[in-house]
Amino acid sequence: MFGVKHNECVGFESRWTVKKVYYEGATQTPLYVAKNATTETNKTEEVQVQTDNIESKSVEVDVDKLAEFLTNMYPKVKRELDDLTSRAFNKYKPQTDFGDTSRKLLQTIEIIPQNESSEQVNSAKLSSLSWNCSAKTLAVSLSYTHQSWCYDPGQILLFILDRDDKLPVTPSKKISCDSCVTQLQFHPSKPSLLAGSTYSGAIYLWNIQNSEDEIIQMKMSRTNDVSYMDWITLDHVTMDIVFLVTASLDGTITLWRFNSSYTCANIYERYKIKAPLMTERKHAKTRKTSVRNENGVGVTCFDFSKHLPDMFVVGTEGGLVVQCSTSKPTKLKGGTETDPLYDPVYQYYQHHEGQVISVQFSKVREDVFMTTAMDLQTRIYVIGQEEAARVIFFENSVNPLYWVPNEKHFIFGYGSNGIIQVYNVITGKIVENDEIKKNASSNLQAMCYVNPVKTNVIAVGMKKGVIELWRIPWILLGNMHS
Repeated sequence: MFGVKHNECVGFESRWTVKKVYYEGATQTPLYVAKNATTETNKTEEVQVQTDNIESKSVEVDVDKLAEFLTNMYPKVKRELDDLTSRAFNKYKPQTDFGDTSRKLLQTIEIIPQNESSEQVNSAKLSSLSWNCSAKTLAVSLSYTHQSWCYDPGQILLFILDRDDKLPVTPSKKISCDSCVTQLQFHPSKPSLLAGSTYSGAIYLWNIQNSEDEIIQMKMSRTNDVSYMDWITLDHVTMDIVFLVTASLDGTITLWRFNSSYTCANIYERYKIKAPLMTERKHAKTRKTSVRNENGVGVTCFDFSKHLPDMFVVGTEGGLVVQCSTSKPTKLKGGTETDPLYDPVYQYYQHHEGQVISVQFSKVREDVFMTTAMDLQTRIYVIGQEEAARVIFFENSVNPLYWVPNEKHFIFGYGSNGIIQVYNVITGKIVENDEIKKNASSNLQAMCYVNPVKTNVIAVGMKKGVIELWRIPWILLGNMHS
């Protein structure tokens, strides 16, 4: 159970001892120094402030003395404001395009196919054109020739101008209407608002940005013959108050005022243009065809002065040229208390022997306006002078003429030879252009519309349904006269 085991001894070799080397040293920390310091917070004070109670005192105003003061001061203030208008920059025309200086036809678009002979195509016509204030959209209206009532749907075509000053062949948008559209006018400061009138006498306001229903307002006029319309403003700088003005062949001119959202319109004032007694006697032999010709007061066109907003000139079917004013018109019989009728006639000028088709104030001179009529005459009138200061005669059919932008000596229009012709008001002659020659029918009915931003781009709308886009360097005309 138990056993005995012997182990061998383990031996260790001896080693020499080595004495370790060491050094002694001492260290001492700096003496501890204690200091006492005191701190104190900033002192704050509370102060109470009480404002005095201000009691508003009623001030009695003498209305009679105030009216007398304003009556005495108004002519002086008006004279000072008128003196602020300087003519120093009348001939100033910034030149942006120093490249091509030739008169060019940029584009031709057939809105109505010219090679088709169907009855509907032959009766269709282009009735109106209008640029919006952003100068990017051109609205075109189409209508048909009617002997009586209109059963044709109206149509408005919208074209977007690209960067190369070209219009697409197909319109970017179409707006339908219940009757033929006769007049179109874009709002002067809101590029999406478009006003128009139809053959049935309805006055529409469209918002072309709406994708589904563009109509935001519709009113019925007192007559079915809305012959002309335009937007006017009492302040061309702020555009605070803007009216839509419509003229009719019954001799009435209506001012429509809208609310701020343009969803409601009401009649602001209505005017009636009456023929002078001497004119009625002079044309007694020709006053037997219709009621309109009997009085010769069917309004065909008008224009409001940009310098004096209360002044406007009217052209009529009978050839009358009438200066009118919205300030203190005479009240006429035939109106009501809620809808009165006024006579705005201020002065009659030398009348034309045919229907006046256009009237336009000069953009540069505040005392000059121009008329064009079917008697193949264009006349330049000076405010206050009954006789025309200058008469330009035409051999063939005449189209409306317009003032060249920023010029007072040149007017232009679409000529019978199929090109845009420029006339010198001083000499009464055409400014010749040898760069382009075009033969066309002598019975072209066309209207020109200058792009409001790119004034050298002109859209020409022909009644037969063709749109032409022109580029004309107006600055060369100023250099010719200077």
